[in-house]
Amino acid sequence: MGATLLPLNRWLLLVAVALGAALAALEGGGIEERPVEPLFPGFDGARAVAVELSSPVDEAHPAVTIRRAEAGEPWLIEQLFGAAASPVLLDLFLSRVGAMTNLDLVSEDPDRIGEYELGEDVATRVVVRGASPAPEDGAPPPVAAPAAMVDFYVATASPTAAFVRRAGEAQVFRIPRLRVPPTRPFTWFGRASLVPFESVQLRRVAASGGAIGGERVLVQTVERFGSFKSGSGAEISSQRALDVLQRLRALFPVAVDGVREAADFPGDGASLQITIEQVTGGKLELALHEEERDGDTRWLVRRSTDRLVLECDPTVTGGLLEALRALPE
Repeated sequence: MGATLLPLNRWLLLVAVALGAALAALEGGGIEERPVEPLFPGFDGARAVAVELSSPVDEAHPAVTIRRAEAGEPWLIEQLFGAAASPVLLDLFLSRVGAMTNLDLVSEDPDRIGEYELGEDVATRVVVRGASPAPEDGAPPPVAAPAAMVDFYVATASPTAAFVRRAGEAQVFRIPRLRVPPTRPFTWFGRASLVPFESVQLRRVAASGGAIGGERVLVQTVERFGSFKSGSGAEISSQRALDVLQRLRALFPVAVDGVREAADFPGDGASLQITIEQVTGGKLELALHEEERDGDTRWLVRRSTDRLVLECDPTVTGGLLEALRALPE
């Protein structure tokens, strides 16, 4: 028994000595201590006025640039005819950039950049430019081209993390909760319903055009919300009326096709025109155009309130047409 315990005790002693040596090395600077710092000290996303993303491997969408005239102004997407970008998406992305640190350094070897797919020929490049800060004395900032606040390459590390390399450097960092930003312009579009109204907000919907074979009118009675009549006064079931209103709210753009001047609304050859009147007196008009492209049916929609020509899902649009046709003339 004693003979068995002796080797075991020696083994435990060796483990203790090894641990002690490791601790001593740590305390005595055997491993270089590196303070955790932001990858881009002083970066302030609120000052950003341009976000430039480019991918050398995405042939369909090689680059997207999102700009605003100055801090606090709306973000606009250059490659989408100046359509408005989602401020929520931009704020989230810029906040993640500001939160990046050097905590998880995975490589400093220039020869290993390719292992992490961070070479200039494959990685997505991110450049964020910012306005000059205002002088402390309150004078207006000098007029100058926006300077680059951030310039780095990024590649996927895992579904929830990315590898990042600052431009001109070899260090590679693993950044949690960061994904490679897409260069497809529509991804950054401020996508919202074309008819962003609740049913109780609507007083009257009038639709006309060849796509529904004539004219349909839906009126929500003033006496009681939730009861509806046709233009001729015939009662319409709540289920049928709400089906139309819900399908209107389900109209979301899937692409930005172009722009037209507001004076050109509704344009020639509209397949369907819809006028939506609110209880408060506001009015929204839609013009829907059906066209064939590469053998597929496309529905392009314009709103009287903006200049964008938007493409909507043909299945969703088809459901709206069926709901409108079901209303009494």
